[in-house]
Amino acid sequence: MPRHFLDSNIVLSDGTPIANSDKVEFQPAVSLDEKRVAYTVADQNKFEIWTAGINGEKPAFRTLGREPRFSANGFQIVYTHTDLSGNDDIWKLDIRNGSTERVTDADEIDVAPDWSPDGQSIVFSSARGGAISIWTIPASGGKRLRINDGGYAPRYSPDAKSILFWHVRGLWTMDAQGENVREVVRDVFEPTFGTWAKTRTGSAVLAKPPVDRPAWPTFDMLRDGRYVYAPIEIRETGLWAIDLTYKEN
Repeated sequence: MPRHFLDSNIVLSDGTPIANSDKVEFQPAVSLDEKRVAYTVADQNKFEIWTAGINGEKPAFRTLGREPRFSANGFQIVYTHTDLSGNDDIWKLDIRNGSTERVTDADEIDVAPDWSPDGQSIVFSSARGGAISIWTIPASGGKRLRINDGGYAPRYSPDAKSILFWHVRGLWTMDAQGENVREVVRDVFEPTFGTWAKTRTGSAVLAKPPVDRPAWPTFDMLRDGRYVYAPIEIRETGLWAIDLTYKEN
């Protein structure tokens, strides 16, 4: 009976290792100053958020959760946390003192947050009120606002003026208020996080890491064109059964 073992680590596209263990590491996010990387670690039946330096230095466990994203100041992380009853909400973490704070508190799922580059707001996906859609909430707390009728995995543009999200087999953009919606990448059949990439003429959108090897779809870009991603390695082993017959001499 064959057995399959999956492993993934966090690396830079130039080959620099950032997180390398026998656990599954994925969902990397780079701080705006590009000095730190936050990522998710799958450890048995739980998810953990860790951080490390951009070259892999000083890896540190931070809290239980997944889908981390840095604030503008680089000291706070917004993330998805699942409570003991199985409900998903958005939380904040201050990595300077380890304190955590709930951002949303709804019976419906709130997932996939992102912090605006100007530090003023948090965007996320929520099933509140029906189909999963895109919402925003002030980073300092306050009233949440639904800004479209359907979407998942929002990502602010580098100038905080636009939001990228997945919806109906594609990646779409809209302005930060939910208007001027347009499709930018077609045939993205699975719900996924798109990524903004800097170009000479502005910003482009990528749906997956630009690699030929298997990798988790969530990745992040640096200003110099390098990217942080989680390549997947699948190993197969085999177990064999042998019939033994006892024969008396």
